[in-house]
Amino acid sequence: MRFAEGKFKGGNDPYSMYKTITHGYKMMLPQRQLVPQQKYDVIHYIREAYLKPHNPSLYAKVDAEYLASLPKGDLRGPAAVKHEPWRDMDYGPFLISTYEMVGPDTQRRPVITKEEKQQAAREGRPPGEVWPADTNFAYKGIAVRLDDGPGGIAAGTHWMTFDHDTMRIAGAWSGRGFIDWEGILFNGHHAVTPRTVGELHFANPAGPGWAHPATGSFDDPRLLGKDGRAYGPLPREWAHYKGTYKHADRVVVSYSVGVADVLETHSVDANKRSTVWTRTLNVGKSTHDLTLRVAPEDSVESAVSGASGLTLQSDQGYIVLRIPADRTPVNFDVRITKKGVSLSSRSGPAEDLRPLTHGGPGQWQQPQQTVPEIGTDDGPFAVDTLTRPVANPWKSRLRMSGVDFFDDGHRMVACCCDGDVWIVEGIDSPSEVITWKRIASGLFHPLGIKIVGGRIFVGCRDQIVILNDLNGDGEADFYESFNNDHQVTDHFHEFAMGLQADADGNLYYAKSARHARDSLVPQHGTLLRVSADGSHTKNSGQRLSCCQRCLYQPRWIFLRDRSRRALESDESDQPGDRRWFLRKHVQLWRTE
Repeated sequence: MRFAEGKFKGGNDPYSMYKTITHGYKMMLPQRQLVPQQKYDVIHYIREAYLKPHNPSLYAKVDAEYLASLPKGDLRGPAAVKHEPWRDMDYGPFLISTYEMVGPDTQRRPVITKEEKQQAAREGRPPGEVWPADTNFAYKGIAVRLDDGPGGIAAGTHWMTFDHDTMRIAGAWSGRGFIDWEGILFNGHHAVTPRTVGELHFANPAGPGWAHPATGSFDDPRLLGKDGRAYGPLPREWAHYKGTYKHADRVVVSYSVGVADVLETHSVDANKRSTVWTRTLNVGKSTHDLTLRVAPEDSVESAVSGASGLTLQSDQGYIVLRIPADRTPVNFDVRITKKGVSLSSRSGPAEDLRPLTHGGPGQWQQPQQTVPEIGTDDGPFAVDTLTRPVANPWKSRLRMSGVDFFDDGHRMVACCCDGDVWIVEGIDSPSEVITWKRIASGLFHPLGIKIVGGRIFVGCRDQIVILNDLNGDGEADFYESFNNDHQVTDHFHEFAMGLQADADGNLYYAKSARHARDSLVPQHGTLLRVSADGSHTKNSGQRLSCCQRCLYQPRWIFLRDRSRRALESDESDQPGDRRWFLRKHVQLWRTE
């Protein structure tokens, strides 16, 4: 309801409001995280900020008679404790998300200006934020912790983010806290994207991290959204992200530039005098000379080591590394530090990263056991609850977002909003103990999971991932990118929902539109089909707002859209077209 103008269905006096907050009401869930004092604070704020000045007829009178009618109590409840589980969770050594790289001159997050509202009204579209031209988003940022220590990426002090849309280092920073944790995935705030916190040592603005191998150009050819910014991955013949290897706390990114395969990892050497960031790259055989963009030349010093014949040069305000084709394959290090800090010479070969691509030691080898809650059999439905191991060593929040079942009937696999994937054993005997095993972490808001041919596919906001256990220890070592055609923007609402598969191996998912904003890219508000080999994505139409379900039946896709606005009907019988629109929120699509 709108407090300033609506009516309370559960009662508008303070005690009724307290019961609503405590026990919930219809679609509103109980707010169990609040202690009594916090509930009193919420009630007081609603009454004084909304009801008293704007809706006075619902501002219930609190006098001696009312107070005397209340139930008697002798306790005030526990003291309020600040609880931020998103900060406490051990996400592992990397976490994929959309990040904004923030420096000392970065402006505050933009708001919707009066001028923009007026312009949007004239153009008949929803208003939106107007971002400064130098805003630096890593839309598909693989943030990696580089310092040692327990607790995963959130507990670190030094980080680097690799954007797998553009194959660039978006930024490197140090400090305490990692990010500001603003966003729907973390503290629940809408219409914001997490920003880095601490000192930003260097950053590369949005654009290709490698020049086109055939032309040598850095001109960005990607799709331009309605806001004029580029979205989506680089063309595959230019560069292609293949996935991420995890070897204990080390992370290796795998991609290609032209025909050359690339492995890349990162490290940091920090002391009181300086902080030196290192990119270690193994570049395979190339048929063209290659050019790697390092960083803006006015902000860093850099050096290359580990191989001969490679040269650092200045190019359009950036330091770039020239790699002649006849020097490939080649392994080398690029070291980066602040402007004015000298880099010592380094001898010896660069690390061969291939040993890190065969599987590493397990990090989550403690299976978690829970006792299921068995329901009764005396009604039309029998409901058994597979209890989650919420008290786990990694403080995983276990906000479940997708499940699928193995053919053995004994196990299922489940993904969570916060990036975890778990295998659950013993589901065929729910009266006994069930076992949960964490097998992956760090994924970008997975909201769908599917077992196809015995392999686990995870539908994330940035890509569809195949989890590969390379050494048989029950944990994923290679997060293989099956498809990353996803057009990701900074908007919080563009969920990639409900991964499904047809008999031919094609995959389907629904991408939500930008809530209360105009669409920016063709994928906003669409059903998408990914070919069985992962090589391309087909857009089936632009008709969704907030898809909550995407279910497959032979020849049909069932979609549940939460949008409150009516959607147009389409009686076309062509493949991929919507066939029916039921009860304002349900759609069926042909898959043939």
